[in-house]
Amino acid sequence: MANRKPRMWGFTLIELLVVIAIIAILAAILFPVFAKARERANSASCLSNLKQMGTAERMYIDDYDGALVPYGISEDAAHGGYTTTFTKLLEKYSKNVTIFTCPSDHLQRDKLTDPNIYWPYTTTYGCNWYICSATGSAWFGNKAYSRKETRVKEPANTVWCADTAAIKHDNTSSMEVSQWKEDLVIARTLSIYFFYLPVDAESGKRGDYGWYTESPWLRPRPAIVRPFPRHFGRVNCVFFDGHAAAVPGAKFDPDHYPQYRFGQQECIWDNPTTLP
Repeated sequence: MANRKPRMWGFTLIELLVVIAIIAILAAILFPVFAKARERANSASCLSNLKQMGTAERMYIDDYDGALVPYGISEDAAHGGYTTTFTKLLEKYSKNVTIFTCPSDHLQRDKLTDPNIYWPYTTTYGCNWYICSATGSAWFGNKAYSRKETRVKEPANTVWCADTAAIKHDNTSSMEVSQWKEDLVIARTLSIYFFYLPVDAESGKRGDYGWYTESPWLRPRPAIVRPFPRHFGRVNCVFFDGHAAAVPGAKFDPDHYPQYRFGQQECIWDNPTTLP
């Protein structure tokens, strides 16, 4: 009796295509789930960063007799134009410079090499410019001017620092917050430090680009630096009392949500007080 050759088992073309289709379907289902899980982790890490920054801010205020942290200290030409950013001011309290950037940002830190101004103090978090203005001889001569925390009437309801981005300025004044788009070209090399709100926060005056000011240092690619809903439509913020929270992006869009405008009870980015 002749020996039979063992039968060779294998997949048919149809079976292979079915397996490939199943894998593709599973990938299409699971990849967005993984992406959302990663973004939720980044959002939680971002809030943790801001909470630590808030703790450092409170320590700074206590050490400097109630003086708010300025977004920077700028010296005049005689001092080399040196600028000390708020991130550098807070480092001695935070003991950590990695907390100054959101894990979901696009900043390429190797593009920013000036150790005095940028690296390692780069940040995508912006101080509230109209409350925490700059100080130093470039601004006030020989005066060591800094605003006091008495400037802030409601510390628990007023944003000190927020997750911030450079937003494309085209038709920005007419765009609802869900349509805001980050300018990724600028984002790679822009260390932010502060955000603008109305052109005149004391009066709530509206400017050419809505309730926000175009940032001149971004030319020739003009954009608007503003708190950005980077995490599921929310802006991660830290308030003047030190607590951190994820705030709906609408609260930074007074064009479309008038209840959040200057002088309104629900306005969280400023309160109607006068200097200092």
